[in-house]
Order: sequence, then C-alpha cells, then structure tokens
Amino acid sequence: MSNVADLLNLSEPFNVFFDQNLNITSVGPSMKKVIGDQEGKQFSALFSIKRPITQKQPEFSWIQESLSVVFILVLNTNSDLRFKGEFKVYDNKLLFLGSPYISDIDQLKNYSLTIADFPVSDSIIDILLLNDMEKQTSREMKELIAELVNVNSALSLARIELIKANQALNERYELKKQSYKSLDDTFRDFTFSVSHDLKAPIRQVSMFVDIFMDRLKQLSVEDDKLTKFANFISYNSTRALNMIDGLYALTKSTGKKIDLVPIEISPFLAEIVASQNPDTKYNFEIQHDGQTATIVSDKVLLDIILSNLISNAIKYSKTVDKPRVSINVSQEDNHYLIKVIDNGVGFDMNYSSQLFKMFSRLHSEDNFDGLGIGLMNVKMALEKLQGSIDFISSVNQGATFMVKLPLHAQLNNV
Repeated sequence: MSNVADLLNLSEPFNVFFDQNLNITSVGPSMKKVIGDQEGKQFSALFSIKRPITQKQPEFSWIQESLSVVFILVLNTNSDLRFKGEFKVYDNKLLFLGSPYISDIDQLKNYSLTIADFPVSDSIIDILLLNDMEKQTSREMKELIAELVNVNSALSLARIELIKANQALNERYELKKQSYKSLDDTFRDFTFSVSHDLKAPIRQVSMFVDIFMDRLKQLSVEDDKLTKFANFISYNSTRALNMIDGLYALTKSTGKKIDLVPIEISPFLAEIVASQNPDTKYNFEIQHDGQTATIVSDKVLLDIILSNLISNAIKYSKTVDKPRVSINVSQEDNHYLIKVIDNGVGFDMNYSSQLFKMFSRLHSEDNFDGLGIGLMNVKMALEKLQGSIDFISSVNQGATFMVKLPLHAQLNNV
C-alpha cells in the first residue's frame, strides 16, 4: 500500500486511511497540518458526519456501501472546519479523499497551509474564486460562464476517450486473456490508480460547480441560464463518476481468481433481493430443485451475475401494477440452470444484439436509469466461470434470462 499512499500524498494530500475498526492508520501530509498526528485515533473521536444525514453510527460496513456518496466531515475539535470528499476501499482499508472548505487566505495561515498544499484545481476553486467573487463584474461573469462551458466540453471529450480506451482494452483482453493470469496483483493496483486519476479532476469540476452556485446565492444573483449551465455540468460530472465506478467494477471481475465454495442458494438469493431494497409491492419467488439447495461456484462472481439480473428485473417491472420476479435454480445434465423471470416492459428481440455491449441501452434513460454496464459485468463474470447466458422477451411481456454454469468438477484452468 506504500506506493499508493505515496501517490496519494503527492496528488491528494488531504487523505486519511482507516482500518476495519475505523481507527486511523495513516494521514496525508496536508491533512496532518490541519488535524495533527492522529494515527490510532477512532473516527468518531475526531470526525462527525454532516452529510449524508443518518442516524447510524459510523461503521466500516455501511460506509463501504456508500462509496458513491459525497461525504461532508466536520472536525470535532473545530466545528467550523469541514471536509468534502468520498470514501474508497483499498487493501481492506477505508480511504477518505477530500478537501477542506477554505474561505480566505487567513484560514490558510491558521493551519500553516499554503497553496502548494492543495491540488491545482482546489487552489483555484477554494481560494481564488471565493476571495475574488465579490470583485467580479458582469464581463467577468460572462467569462466564467464561457469557462464552465469549456470545462463541460472537455468533460464530454474525456468521456468519449474513456469509452474508446475501454473498448480497446476489452478487445485486447479477448486476445491476451491467458497472459493476464500472472499479472493479477499489478493489474489491481493499476486499475485503482487509473480510476483515482480519472475521478479526481471530474470531482473537482463538481466541487467547482457547487461552490459557484453557493456564491451566486450569497451574492443574490438570479440567472436561469447560469443555473441551467451549472446543473448540466453537475449532472454530467456525476454521470461520468458513475461510469468510472462501473468500469472499475468491470475490471475487478476480469482480474479475479476463481474461489469455488459451496453456496446455499436460497439465503444467498434472499440476501441479494434484500440488498436491492425493492418496493413492497413486488412479489418474489425463489425456487430450487432437490439437487440445487447448495451449488458450488465462486461467490463474488455469482453475486455480480445475479445482482445485476435481479436488479434489472426489478427496474424494468416497476411500471406494472403487480410486479413479479421469479428466480428458479435447477440442475440439468452437466450444468446448473438459473432463470430470472419478470413481468415488466420487456424488449424487442430484434435489438437483443445490443444487450451486452458497453454503454448500450434498449430503453430511454428518462424512464429507466442506468449506464448500460451491468449486463457487460454479467458477461465478463460468466466468461470467468465458463458459463453462458440466453434470454427471451417481447415488448410489455416481461423477460426471462437463463444462466448456465458448469458443475464445479468441469471448471478447467481456474
């Protein structure tokens, strides 16, 4: 982890690592200037969570479930000092990456900080903007709008390049799949670093927009066009971050080693259904034959497959009056067969070739959220397990997805 910590100290010096008990194990250099040498201290002894609003006590597990949420931490010893950022998990540790809210140069001096302690975008956003906003003229506001539009254009180009890069990575993976087995550890470190490097500038754009809108409110500036631009950039920033998270999850499944274990299928499926938090109007049926009360497979990869299929079944049946989702598990000849059946909106089989393509969608984003990455995750996990998937559907008649997994004795070279 030392190499990652060194990288973070250079690129994101306001970082803190926590162990499974939420004890501080490492503090970045700029964060240490603000909170002091706090290794060994408990999270709750030092920080309070202002956002997200929750009644829960901070725990490793529920913070881990909220990795896509922007957190605001308040320093208990100085309630005026807040940090905005996000948590990540690395090497079984929680990592908080954020930045303090700094309103003027005097605050920098109070904590012995300089502009050099901040990432470049932070110093521009949190210091120069907040100190100079009162001096902005109408002409300068127009220049700022133009700058925001340029940032959004750059973000769109970055998204296109990201899609192209991952398509090329996927093609390369198909050609050299076997050679990657000996590079698992290096691959995991690489994907973590790439994910972080891509998210950092987009996160700064989002923070820029938040501060920009806050200052407009403070200055009582009402401009519908400004608000529209800012909301558009904020939406696309969030979407880009979610896409990076989805792509990072995709790369994790490709580099994972197979770990075959017996899985009690009923509680396993019940836990997945519960984690989806469906509306109480849903009717769920979980069935298995006598041979498949327990199956042998890789628990993580099987969770990726079934979580995405069940999530889709819930999502695309939410518009019907009595949504129903059935999960049937059986054993046939030389494979397990798992069917996920819903009575939702279905899809036209003429376009089914688009189902497992990156960022491909068969339904409008206005009606059903999502990025078009879930089924790609399913496909990659099934390839690792040497399984297959088939489906049948028609518009407004629901959909059935049929997963075939080989019996554990038939898995080769895992």
